[in-house]
Amino acid sequence: VPVELKDNTNAFMITVDVGSQNASFDCIIDSGSADLWIPSDLFCEKESGCTNDGYNPNASTTANATGYNYSIDYVGSKGYTGQIYNDTVNVAGFELKNAQFASVNDGETPQPIAGIGYPGLNNKPPYYKNLPQQMKEQDFIDNFGYGIYLDSLNSSDGLIVFGGVFTEGYTGKYKQLPILDTSSVSSVLSSLYIDFGGANDTEDAWVLQTPIRALFDTGSTALILPTDMHKKVLEILDIQPSDDGDVFDCSKYDQNEAAFKFNFLGVDIDVPFNVISYPTNDTHCHAAVSAIDGDYVILGEFFLRATTLYFDLENQLISIAQAK
Repeated sequence: VPVELKDNTNAFMITVDVGSQNASFDCIIDSGSADLWIPSDLFCEKESGCTNDGYNPNASTTANATGYNYSIDYVGSKGYTGQIYNDTVNVAGFELKNAQFASVNDGETPQPIAGIGYPGLNNKPPYYKNLPQQMKEQDFIDNFGYGIYLDSLNSSDGLIVFGGVFTEGYTGKYKQLPILDTSSVSSVLSSLYIDFGGANDTEDAWVLQTPIRALFDTGSTALILPTDMHKKVLEILDIQPSDDGDVFDCSKYDQNEAAFKFNFLGVDIDVPFNVISYPTNDTHCHAAVSAIDGDYVILGEFFLRATTLYFDLENQLISIAQAK
């Protein structure tokens, strides 16, 4: 059953209800991490930004403390710490009994996250079965996987199907890519070039011609590139970095025809300029591209909107198609 994801302009959210009192949390759906964590009542007492009073295990008749501490680190943020609990978790119409998750007491922000990547991806021992794995274990879905469809850039809707694949919303057929290993939901990006669609006789330009690891990350917004690739994009689009971000003159390009063209082991995905950038005024656009000090690419929301995906984590396969 497709479950609606809510777009809060920064990330897509899924609603999770926890405990006998059904405390409701809007969690960022994140294929780049593995843990479900929610803010505790102690966290919400000292930090603003909570949408309720936080999780209080003493208020839930179905809560059980595991006795294990919890900690996690995310790229670009300080760590989060708390405790691991078992309690009833309602998500996507499924009521998971005695589900494991973390109640966080300290961290940068009380924004909860529903990690749906490989267990052990970011969390530290003790490792445990995460949300989609627990759905399978309790016979709500048949396999450890999910379909993702984020719709167009102008849409505030997105959909996820736990244990299932979308049969519409894309062109052509699904093509399969191998997931490299269980350290991340990633495959191989073989090449990337920018096609200007013949605008002003601008020559197409290569950004990448050597294969590199690419992470499919629903918890990120931008297309995040290694520093050298990001520099090439700045040069190709004649971007002058500023406090306002990567802004370029998009008036000379056809926003529907010009595109970032990705090739994954022979599978082509086109991301038009009007998907991977957005206007700042009548002539200039902000490119949703940023840099990372690493040897991999992170494919965030602005890339994922151009695709329909099924992550089969059980068999280590990604099925990908060009979105309509």
